[in-house]
Amino acid sequence: MIVLAVTASTAMASPAELRLSAGAGAAAAYSDPCGYPNEANCTTERVRIAGAAPMVLVGVRKSAELSERWRWRFGATASALFAANGDGDHASVVTGAGEIGIERGRYAVDMIMGISRLRIDKDEMERDGLTFMTGLSLTGRVTKSFAVFGRLDLHAMMHSPIGGAFAGAGLEWTPR
Repeated sequence: MIVLAVTASTAMASPAELRLSAGAGAAAAYSDPCGYPNEANCTTERVRIAGAAPMVLVGVRKSAELSERWRWRFGATASALFAANGDGDHASVVTGAGEIGIERGRYAVDMIMGISRLRIDKDEMERDGLTFMTGLSLTGRVTKSFAVFGRLDLHAMMHSPIGGAFAGAGLEWTPR
């Protein structure tokens, strides 16, 4: 990824753009401390929370011309989402990530990867942990400043008892 960013920045790169996004979708979070091999005597219960999830995101992005019709996109984002079920249980995710993508005209596809802090609160019990996040975002520009996006994120870590997923859509604003 670093090689791509260096190569793209030497091309005709645009100035960095700040962007703010808000969206909503569905999220699920889980914790299964007994999911490891050799944990036959584990008594900790498995926890799963699923529900509606608002999301906010702030990021900075640059783009560089790849050809006459195509552009590289690369940047960094910070996002947060909150999911709750009807029983008062909830989960929250805060993510810091890098992104790289490609755009053509009004449309773009971005691959997002980063580190997330996932927290689950259920029945006065708290579980939290760090996870690796990978995601995919599809964007369609409506005007110069506004775009709509769809996003899918997966949060997991090898040998970690906590993870989650988010799927949603929203509106992106880039001040110009």
